[in-house]
Amino acid sequence: MQKLYGYWFPALTVLWLLTGCSQTDNSTQNIIEPAPPSATVAINKSPRDPREYRYLTLSNGLRTILVSDPEATSFAVSLTVGVGSGHDPNALPGLAHYVEHVILQGSAEASHVNGLKRRVAQGGGRINGVTSQHRTQYMFSIDAEQADLALAEFAAMFVKPGFRPEYMEKERYAVDNEWSLNRQRDRRILSEIVGQTIDPAHPRARLSSGNLQTLKDTEHTNLRDAAIAFYQRYYSANIMSLAVVAPHSLTELEPLIEPLFSAIPDRQIPRPRVVKPAVREQDRGIHINYAPHQPMRTLIADFTISNNKAQWRAKPNHYVRQLLSSEAPGGLMASLRHQGWVDGVKINDDPTYYGATGRFQVELALTPLGSESKDAILNALFSYLALIREEGVTEAYYREFSALSKRRFIASDPPSPLVLANALSTRAHDYPPRHLLDGRYLHGRFDPDAIQSLLSQLTPDNLRLWHIEPGVEVDRTIPYFSGRYRVQPMTAPERALWQQSSPLALSLPPLRERRNKATAKPRPVTHAPGSTPAPILLVDSPTAESWLLHSQHDPNGTGTMTVVFNSDLGLSSTENYVLSCLLNDIYIRRLSSLSEQEKQQSTQIEIERTPANSQFFRLTHGTKRHSALAEQLTEHFVQLSPTDEEFAWARHRFERWMKRIQTGDLLTQVQFQFHVATLEAAWTPEQRLEAVGRLTPQSLRQYQRELVKRQRLRVFAFGNYDQAELKTLTARLQQLMPIETPVSAPANQKTVTAEPNKTIHRRWQTDKEGFGFYKAFVVPGSTASTETMAHMLLLNQVFRPALFTQLRTEEQIGYLVQSNPISLGTSAGLGILIHSNHMAPDQINERLDRFNAQFIATLDVLEDGAFQQLKQAALRQLMSKPRGIIAESEPYFRDFLAGSQRFDSHQALLKALQQVSKQSLLEHYRALMLDSQAMTFELLADGQQTRL
Repeated sequence: MQKLYGYWFPALTVLWLLTGCSQTDNSTQNIIEPAPPSATVAINKSPRDPREYRYLTLSNGLRTILVSDPEATSFAVSLTVGVGSGHDPNALPGLAHYVEHVILQGSAEASHVNGLKRRVAQGGGRINGVTSQHRTQYMFSIDAEQADLALAEFAAMFVKPGFRPEYMEKERYAVDNEWSLNRQRDRRILSEIVGQTIDPAHPRARLSSGNLQTLKDTEHTNLRDAAIAFYQRYYSANIMSLAVVAPHSLTELEPLIEPLFSAIPDRQIPRPRVVKPAVREQDRGIHINYAPHQPMRTLIADFTISNNKAQWRAKPNHYVRQLLSSEAPGGLMASLRHQGWVDGVKINDDPTYYGATGRFQVELALTPLGSESKDAILNALFSYLALIREEGVTEAYYREFSALSKRRFIASDPPSPLVLANALSTRAHDYPPRHLLDGRYLHGRFDPDAIQSLLSQLTPDNLRLWHIEPGVEVDRTIPYFSGRYRVQPMTAPERALWQQSSPLALSLPPLRERRNKATAKPRPVTHAPGSTPAPILLVDSPTAESWLLHSQHDPNGTGTMTVVFNSDLGLSSTENYVLSCLLNDIYIRRLSSLSEQEKQQSTQIEIERTPANSQFFRLTHGTKRHSALAEQLTEHFVQLSPTDEEFAWARHRFERWMKRIQTGDLLTQVQFQFHVATLEAAWTPEQRLEAVGRLTPQSLRQYQRELVKRQRLRVFAFGNYDQAELKTLTARLQQLMPIETPVSAPANQKTVTAEPNKTIHRRWQTDKEGFGFYKAFVVPGSTASTETMAHMLLLNQVFRPALFTQLRTEEQIGYLVQSNPISLGTSAGLGILIHSNHMAPDQINERLDRFNAQFIATLDVLEDGAFQQLKQAALRQLMSKPRGIIAESEPYFRDFLAGSQRFDSHQALLKALQQVSKQSLLEHYRALMLDSQAMTFELLADGQQTRL
């Protein structure tokens, strides 16, 4: 199911380039030793996967996975080093992260710092680095026709990094800016509290990101020397893995890759491991309170578990996760929801989180009533775990989970080249070569002892219980972060209470696999792929319209069907906007059990709202049951009569969502303010909160009754569907929906009209640290918006890397310096997003204006050959084969929502892009930035200077 609350940005087409780096805790310690040098290891793949794979070990010990994907237009590379912040020296916390930043600056032979970033951006690609506790990953993608030089530059970064003293000093400020961006983010703070509540000698107790205080020269340490020493010690080919995905054949790829990457030094070092125990006896059986910055009520049952990564075939963690997260009636989650105690659940496990040990977490989003019922919730949790131990460890469940995993592996859409490369280079540290693709899904022999071993560790004595909500008692500060927490030991009476039998009527989920086998056979393919989708209007009446488009690329008989309850009510007032949100929330929750059930049969149910705030549901993948499900979901909506209790819960969740926007980080705030500034029917969080306070359960029920009468059914089917069946379905939906007042036109969110030389300026104070800046330039237009957008796509490929290099790398204005093309109704332009921890918005604005004025010279000297490369890269990207049925249908679905019956916006953009010349690009830039023709939006958030 989709998120309960979110908001569309119809005016904001986000195409951010990943040009910084990031940190994550979602990494595991390396467990797989390299295979012997070989080019013959067969990698198991899905029968639907047309790509070819080759695993080999280079002469320097570098494990390499080559993937030939003839349908790809990009060349993607990912290299993972088996070392991370868990191996920082005690005296220099954050060194691994800092080294990642420095290496991405380029090799010693590179003529310019950030040369690879510039080349990748101009080749329509992306580049990034990620440092975690146990690994560091580098990745990039680029237009395949421009890959050779980029590939050589990427390999050279690891053979001989630049380590330029001047830029290394500047990069300290980039790391510091990144740290400050995360200082008030709750999830990042929770990770730091983990380090404060375990053995202080463990690596997780250190600041993993680093900042100016931890990364500096001291009397005994030179930072540059330490960074070079870290690279020389750990950056060894024998603990690295490389994945390359490209349209080239395997025969072409191997000689291309081998000479470049076999030059990476093999220092023959032992695989780095964290063996220090983390959670001591006194760190178990404790309550951890944290008062979050954002409104949230979360209870986390956090268990320290043995490192069972070697049991990946037996899947004990996955087995227990499946049973705990089941939404079947009588299950733990359904029972807790029925009591009104929880909004949602996440089951997280990482068997190597601490290195030698791992963690297993049950994370519950609480309602206000749930905050007062924690003992009863924990009582239910431990009762359900006891039920699993006593009755739930069976081979029948294991076979069912195995069959479902196999089905998901076969049915999954092919990932993009960069996503695939990242996954393969990471999994090379987790799975044997043969199982790089199917290791996460493969179930081996049923091992009840492994499952019982895990369950035996999920006990109150082994519990670290997190209470994350406003108002909890806190008494300790967190080094380097803005937050407070408290630790208290659990009491014996608490443990005894939690282990009593729960009064809830808990039961294990029914076995579904027998029924799944009966319905798993797909329907025959009704239309052979190959031709361009031709829209067919099957039904066009006052109360319904129905469109069918067949897939051009999908040979597997999948499809996606969307039914929109098209109405103009959702944006007619603030109250109706809120009522639509509440109704959607309740609709989703009513269908959570059905959604899980259908997911097991490879049908995805998504329930959301259109940009015009109309409800819709979408069914994806196997189409055999889509018509029956569409009837069922429509009937559910017609009969939906929210109870007073459901209204209260939905209102609470809506208020929490609005408060999260109000208290969100500066990037969230400035982008949401752009959303409000550019839409005619948009309301601030304060206005929405006032509106929800005026509503009652009766007003929600009245809105639902009015909505089913005032609308038009709009059906969009893409893929393996039959015309007669869709006509019959549409007629059946019309019978179910008691429409009295048809809404003939597709409901659309209207944007403000761009006016030349007009500025909309909004500035506000916030208690968040740092300064947020978003500035958008929009060229007014009507029918020329597609032409303008084509120019913005190309312009951004030159503008973005230049902006980053000057304002981020050279001047260190802020960590986040990005630009993106944007659309605003019939107009288009460019948006610029900057976050700084030290420069106020006025100063950023003044510096940006100077950069914009000077950038015309960069465009002017752009060589014709370089311009043609930019243009061809953009064209190939737009013309690339979509990855899966959803991706293929998306351009047509956007046209459908907009009411464009030509369904040609994608082709129009391609045609416009083909017409762009260097001269027309210069003219568009002048109109955008220099000649006072553009409308400007300035959204400025004044935060606080970072305080320690």
